[in-house]
Amino acid sequence: MPAPSNKIKVVGLVQKLMLQTNGVDGSTITTELDTPNLTGLGPYVAGITAHSLLEQYSTNFKWKVVFFWSFNGITWSSPVDLFAFSTTGGQVIHTAYTDATKLGLHMRYGLACAPSSGTNREWGTVSVALAFEFRS
Repeated sequence: MPAPSNKIKVVGLVQKLMLQTNGVDGSTITTELDTPNLTGLGPYVAGITAHSLLEQYSTNFKWKVVFFWSFNGITWSSPVDLFAFSTTGGQVIHTAYTDATKLGLHMRYGLACAPSSGTNREWGTVSVALAFEFRS
């Protein structure tokens, strides 16, 4: 196994976490995560690549990773999509997020889910790791 690079840091975000919608058509439920070890990385990051696994999910379940950024750690942005809603089961390596205008001095992460259609309660079990690529 190759040694990890000083330019890349891989962090497990969640492991087999079940997300569930609220049964309202089009309603997005966001679960904020406690990630204090990631809060100050924003200014150093060139890109964030999400590696995900969706398993044991209902037919109309869609989900995504979101983050929030802040200048002062008090006033936070609206959720920013790390990647667009996904309905793909199994393993996925998502396109790297590289918009430096949203990688703030302070950052928080979360998971969002919604029904792709209808009003049934939809659910899925997700695992996510984030690969942070740092600026040179």
